[in-house]
Amino acid sequence: MIGIGECQRAINSLPLLFPIETKDNLRKIRTILVKYCLDQVYGTKPPVESLRFLRNNQQQCYFSKKDIFDLTILILFPDDIKSHKLSETAILGIGTTCNLSDTINALVPNTRCFQPNRLETLLKYSLMLQYDKCTFHSSADVTDYNYTLFMDHVCDGDLLPCEVIQTMASDDRNIWQIEYSPNGSNLAVCTRQKHIIVFSPSITENYMEYKRYNLDSIPSQLKWSPNSTMILVVTTCGRYIIFLCKIDCATPEDLSLQTTVINETISCADWFPDSI
Repeated sequence: MIGIGECQRAINSLPLLFPIETKDNLRKIRTILVKYCLDQVYGTKPPVESLRFLRNNQQQCYFSKKDIFDLTILILFPDDIKSHKLSETAILGIGTTCNLSDTINALVPNTRCFQPNRLETLLKYSLMLQYDKCTFHSSADVTDYNYTLFMDHVCDGDLLPCEVIQTMASDDRNIWQIEYSPNGSNLAVCTRQKHIIVFSPSITENYMEYKRYNLDSIPSQLKWSPNSTMILVVTTCGRYIIFLCKIDCATPEDLSLQTTVINETISCADWFPDSI
């Protein structure tokens, strides 16, 4: 479990998104935010006084609900990500226009830990990839639900974007699963819109190249081969649901598809450890 003091130190290390009138208000808000998030994540009852103070002092301190939630939830995510077997270089941050308490309740309703299957509840992720001391990530645009790709040139680890690199299509926003290739060269995601998207970061050109492949049904699982050259995809469409996507790690545009017909319904699959 993450301690309150550890969260406070982490929050103190982040630059402020907006000015604060007094140091006293800032200290109170930091303490309450950390306590509230910990209470929600680990299942203890949040104090009513803390919630009342947060709501009453929100505007005078120039924080929006989205800013408050983004600032605090990012502190809690790294340990959750590790426990759910995502790459340690992957960080999920959530941006939302929902009410603060409603958002947290949607994320962890009546549970003591973060649930992977709740990822689809919010579906407004920031995909972040640490690559050669630069951070690439995409954030949901709440006006048109596009994803905009940013790069943090300063590489100060604050997870805040500093330059817009590219905008992806709005129909890619419903991300279902994320997995990094074992060699760390590519990031593969599958979406609710029957897409497999493979990203390849490019430092010289300042953007993430990606190849999107359309499937006949919604992918339910993807798994990189041990040598990072192929992706095994299981879909939800019944009997012939294994796809092998051949990847040239240097050029994701070379994505090709091979279909293996299976006369049984498959719910999950994996590679042998010594697979190519």
